[in-house]
Amino acid sequence: MASILIVEDGDSLRNTLTIRLRNNGYDVTEVRDGEEAFSVLEEKKFDLVLTDLKMKKVSGEEVLKRVKQSSPATEVIILTAYGTIQSAVEAMKAGAFDYITKPFKIEETLNILKKALEKRKILIQNGSIRKGVRFEEKEKYYFEEIVYVSREMDNIIQLIKKIAPTDITVLIEGESGTGKELLVRAIHKNSWRKGRPFLTVSSGLPETLLESELFGYVKGAFTGALTDKKGLFELADSGTLFLDEISDTSPALQTRLLRAIQEKEIRRVGGEKFTQVDVRLVAATNKSLVTLVKDGKFREDLYYRINVMPVYISPLRERKEDIIPLAKHFIEKYAERYQKEVKGIDVESTEELLNYNWPGNIRELEHTIERGVALASSSILDNTSLLFLPEDEKLWLPETELDTYSSLKEKEKTQIIETLKKNKWNYTESAEELGISRTTLWRRMKEYGLKEDL
Repeated sequence: MASILIVEDGDSLRNTLTIRLRNNGYDVTEVRDGEEAFSVLEEKKFDLVLTDLKMKKVSGEEVLKRVKQSSPATEVIILTAYGTIQSAVEAMKAGAFDYITKPFKIEETLNILKKALEKRKILIQNGSIRKGVRFEEKEKYYFEEIVYVSREMDNIIQLIKKIAPTDITVLIEGESGTGKELLVRAIHKNSWRKGRPFLTVSSGLPETLLESELFGYVKGAFTGALTDKKGLFELADSGTLFLDEISDTSPALQTRLLRAIQEKEIRRVGGEKFTQVDVRLVAATNKSLVTLVKDGKFREDLYYRINVMPVYISPLRERKEDIIPLAKHFIEKYAERYQKEVKGIDVESTEELLNYNWPGNIRELEHTIERGVALASSSILDNTSLLFLPEDEKLWLPETELDTYSSLKEKEKTQIIETLKKNKWNYTESAEELGISRTTLWRRMKEYGLKEDL
């Protein structure tokens, strides 16, 4: 029988919770304030503590701190009013499992309690918690594809290691191509949900298609709905659902997402029945949700629900120390895939990699190295194989056109000529627009025999 401590200064709410939890088979101890909680915690350890956030003398944050100091294995859930949600979010960063806003449904509370206790049980079974002391995980973390040496990325990885075993909702912000999905997969693989479904969807899909993808539909809901179909929320039950570019969701979809997150239930398109789902949600965006909220384009309540644990990945140009380790990693990856004997990069090309701005971030670096390996005629990549083609809609070259070395060079030559003419042969402006250094531009011009009289 799980033991639960309720810390709540409202007599009516505390009594109601106590009765309902005892009726559901829990061993419940109730106290009316934080001071009483401190006294009880000195005598007994609990599986879970349910505490009000705002109380006289001793706050819920102080109760959380005391619990985690004396019994790290004990899960803590915060009870809070809407106006103090931000404080509850800070409490989750300090170790709380989740928060519940008042007024709330008792069924919602019971569901969250169950998940918290289940997580604790799994951690104990895996040997990560013994007698209230947290030990190092025996299994290695799954970060093989996340290559880095920068302090900034190391800080992010250390944070991921801490939050992955919990069920905290994560919002990852960063430019396109910075590796947000890799972090999400690492979170899933290092959580108690590993081995269970991991599903991902781009929120940039058309509204009707995204709605049916997320929530499913019933037969006859619309033309072409010939059978019932489960949505991703149902398919990801007990696992993780990754919503990429959540900033692109419509207001109507935002409303449905909020209900799914808050109530832990969904309804298929055209259906009437609600289905309970247990899904860990991780969202990502390449836009500022704060700005979208201020502009009225994103729901504030949904923002607070998904932004419980924010993680920001800076662009590659701001952590240049990661460029060469990443490049070497991709060389190994594609040398094996394409059966090439490529071992490294020459000094001049290494300098180019470091000087380049990488507007497409890690994704662009990977594509550049892949093209280089595919075109390489020696064991060292040099300027005859490393073609810098920024991921801009004018400059990006689809991989399907990566057929011959000559076709790539011809496209690059054409792009350089057009850019130079556009900028009236201003080399600084042209190099900046092309995303390369002046030195590289000069070398390319010499290689292609380009002169201002063209």
